[in-house]
Amino acid sequence: MIKKLNNKIRKCRKCDCYRDIIILPQPGYFKGKILFIFQNPAYPKNKKSDENLKNGADFDISYLTSLKSSTLSKFINDLGLDWNIISITNIVKCPMKDNISPYDTIIDNCKSYTLLQIVNFEISCILLVGSIAKEYLFSMLSALDLPILTVPHYSHLFRIGDLAYKLSISKVKQFISKYQ
Repeated sequence: MIKKLNNKIRKCRKCDCYRDIIILPQPGYFKGKILFIFQNPAYPKNKKSDENLKNGADFDISYLTSLKSSTLSKFINDLGLDWNIISITNIVKCPMKDNISPYDTIIDNCKSYTLLQIVNFEISCILLVGSIAKEYLFSMLSALDLPILTVPHYSHLFRIGDLAYKLSISKVKQFISKYQ
């Protein structure tokens, strides 16, 4: 079911944001029961991932680890997590041109896909990463009877200092340990 849904996401044309992107809308990475939900995918940093994604390849670890100069990888590693026990998706499925914040209509067009991903994949807990994920999904997902934790985006935590980052990592580790 998740593969069929992912193909539907790649073909989505509900809004015009897909016109400004260099790759297809990205459904996410689904391996494990701990689901991270972010704002939107970033543009790939390396040409190989870019070409694979243009041709409809699945979101893969090499693409994920290349994003944002490996800050996502650092975050996952600092949490002590293995890539095989996590899943990652975004509210907005298309990378936003110049990394602008997505408009409400774009978010609304993608939210139903995110909800379908959650109910069609076995998830034990959800981490909403960043203010947009929290603002647009928390109340809707609260009805699903799944444990949810909201945390600031890891890039924000890196900017505000080591202590805040370590405190957030500790909070997330404690939360995740209950649902692994």
